[in-house]
Amino acid sequence: MLISRPTFHRLAPLYPMKHPFVHIVCCLVLIACSAPDSGNSETLSKEETTHFVWPTGKYLFYDDEAIYTEVWHQLENGDYIGNGYYLSNEDCDTLFSMNMRLRKEKDKTLMSYMVKGQNDNKETEFTLTNNDKNVYIFENPFRSFPSIMKYEIHGDTAMTIEQRGFDKTSHSERKRKYIIRKEK
Repeated sequence: MLISRPTFHRLAPLYPMKHPFVHIVCCLVLIACSAPDSGNSETLSKEETTHFVWPTGKYLFYDDEAIYTEVWHQLENGDYIGNGYYLSNEDCDTLFSMNMRLRKEKDKTLMSYMVKGQNDNKETEFTLTNNDKNVYIFENPFRSFPSIMKYEIHGDTAMTIEQRGFDKTSHSERKRKYIIRKEK
């Protein structure tokens, strides 16, 4: 079976949603529910993947229903770990929880997601394929949506996260974009 990379020259328009972050959280759940990358994908050289600075601290996103919190720490070996959770505004119930890991291996850099209670608690991996001026693009061409995760780092104050891929339900290419801001 030949698997081709999706093209994004014709992204489907985004329609206004009442609670867009709920859809974002659902996409992250889909990430964790898929099998880890088992094939070879295009990767950067070791030299290109060793020079990155990931923000640390607590980042927040608010919507009408809940608050999303993401906390990042750097480990002694240079890798980063993060925890994300989505708490309802009404009763502070945890609607969603995940662990993230940004790590370097021999010849590649990986971003892994593991959503609590999903995919037998196995990580889903995306490989860093582009690293240019605080913009990091991670890809997993074996996934439908998202198959591309783009992080744009805005200093130490915010991150813009963009998810792209193919939506099997609507049979079209899809894109989601949101901003998380550092807690003051």
